[in-house]
Parts: sequence; structure tokens; C-alpha cells
Amino acid sequence: MPDLKPLPIAIYRRGPAWVDGRKLRDQATLLDHGRFQAALERSGQAVHAGPDEVPVTDPIGMASFPCGPAEASALLRDDPGLVSGLLLCDVLPWHVADA
Repeated sequence: MPDLKPLPIAIYRRGPAWVDGRKLRDQATLLDHGRFQAALERSGQAVHAGPDEVPVTDPIGMASFPCGPAEASALLRDDPGLVSGLLLCDVLPWHVADA
């Protein structure tokens, strides 16, 4: 059996500033959130990040990180989607096979 390595995952869901009935791309600060996540990916601080295919219900997106859960939470502290209250996020430990 392969060794397991930690790869924390952030699960995003709607926050108190989410406007029901408004399209995903029309939500305030969502594009800033996307730019923030893309910058984390480009710098290697996030492995993957993106929305669910059809974000009708929670969760609406996820991101994974090549560090521990505490460091992943610290990276997300300045996420515009979280700061604005548009999104809420739980960072959970996840272990994947290191093939």
C-alpha cells in the first residue's frame, strides 16, 4: 500500500453576504476570490482550486494545498471572498496516496 501524504482541502460554501438568485459570476467579490486562488496556484501555494461544476447547493468550491491545515488556513486569511463574507470555508485534513 502506498504511503499517505497530507493534502489539506478547503471546502467553500455560501456565506452571509451571498445573494440568493444571483448568478455565481455576478456575486460581489467572487472574481477577486478567483484571482486570489489563481495566484496561490501560480505560486505553488495551492495545488488545485475551483468551483463545483454546478454550484446550486453547498459546497460551491474546493481547493487543496501542499502544506498543513494550519498553514492552509493562514494562506486563506486574506481571501477576498472570505473577508467580504461572500464565502465561508472549512479547511480539513485529507490524506492522499503518494504514488
